[in-house]
Amino acid sequence: MMSNYKKQQGAVLVISLFILAVITMFSITGMRTSTIEEKLSANLRDRTVAFQASELGLTAGETFLAGIAGIGAITGTNGLYTAAQPEPDYESAATWTNTQSAANIQLDGAGSVTITPQYIVKHMGETEGPNTVSGNINVIGGGQQIVNDKLQIFKVVSRSRGLSPNAIVTLQTYYTRSAL
Repeated sequence: MMSNYKKQQGAVLVISLFILAVITMFSITGMRTSTIEEKLSANLRDRTVAFQASELGLTAGETFLAGIAGIGAITGTNGLYTAAQPEPDYESAATWTNTQSAANIQLDGAGSVTITPQYIVKHMGETEGPNTVSGNINVIGGGQQIVNDKLQIFKVVSRSRGLSPNAIVTLQTYYTRSAL
């Protein structure tokens, strides 16, 4: 029996260490994968919150336009651009320093984070002359009767951040209403 032990010369130890090393590598790979997946899901949530907040900004801009009495409400200041003004650079942070803001969004489930979407309204002009458009115009499911053959056309652009300042979403839509 002594001669049998001498033949092994620690082979079990070497094999055990090799198996332990392989299991350790699989464990480390699994931890890295789960960490990456956690970051991906956090980024997706952040982007989704920013997108939803930006949609709220679009709604606030459209509500503003639905409530104005005349085109004179578009003053050329505070994010309300007239047709005569050049198109703003929507990607520039400076464009968004003095704009309209939608209502604050309180996210209680996210540690009581408050997000304030911003929006810009740009008057694009009105349809040209009589009889250029007749009947009803249907913009994104909402029909509107045309008065005096003219429609005012507006661009509404909204921008919001997510739970972190890294996720910023900018959305735009066009809004039309009867000539004012």
